[in-house]
Amino acid sequence: MIILIHGKDSYRIKEKVNSLVNGQEIVFDFEEDVYPLLIDSLKQRSLFDSKKIVVTKGLLKKVKSIKDIIPLVGDTTLIIVEDTIDKKYKKIADEEYYFDLLQGAELTKWINARVGGKIHNLAVKKIIEYFNNDLWRISSELDKLACYKDGGMILVDDIELLMRPDIENNIFRTIDAIASKNKKTSLKLLYSHIEKGDAVSYLFSMIFFQFRNLIAVKDAQKLGLRNINKMNPYVFSKTSNQSRSFTYEELINYYSKLVQSDYYIKTGKIDPGIALDLFIFEL
Repeated sequence: MIILIHGKDSYRIKEKVNSLVNGQEIVFDFEEDVYPLLIDSLKQRSLFDSKKIVVTKGLLKKVKSIKDIIPLVGDTTLIIVEDTIDKKYKKIADEEYYFDLLQGAELTKWINARVGGKIHNLAVKKIIEYFNNDLWRISSELDKLACYKDGGMILVDDIELLMRPDIENNIFRTIDAIASKNKKTSLKLLYSHIEKGDAVSYLFSMIFFQFRNLIAVKDAQKLGLRNINKMNPYVFSKTSNQSRSFTYEELINYYSKLVQSDYYIKTGKIDPGIALDLFIFEL
């Protein structure tokens, strides 16, 4: 049996894989050259073993054809996990599961289900504001809240007391504000972090890093690439969507200003806070 699991939501993909395996699965991650090992594993048979489960990650990106694999599957359960796939591979699957990133009402429903409905609507909105649709982070934070409330209803005050916004998510929102030339919102988002103790130098480095990513994604899009090596698919998707708010020339202009400010900061000619303020005011 061949099971195809794909999509951008790595959390729900992991949940699905866990629900299908028995703890004895063999996992092949195609970040390295493990194709020969996969073939050997599929060829091996034992009269005494329970049905074998083999999980591959990134297989379809590394091989041009899997025609040599299909005849070897037999009574093995082969679970193929990918972030994106070509439609032609759907034909080989006995079962297919697709998990896109949750948005809107679906995300709200998932959060409610995760805590058995014991969460106020405003608290759900606050969690989404803090962590967007990062289910890994949301799941971890909901576990903390459930423990703190000990079965009680989770309120927005609990979230504001126990949580801090995901700085990476807020950097995305800040970049969105910069794209729309909204100085007021840009400064508000930045200073909300400063008031909570985040270092100004760290905020500057995060914005610097994100503009570099935006340029890299723009370059990748020109080449028709769907991702960049070592960039998290979730981050690539968000950065790709955000890049549409800028022309390539605008990105180069902003990045050049940040490079100059970074030089002045490192040589002690300007304070990071002043550099950030000037960058925003010059939008």
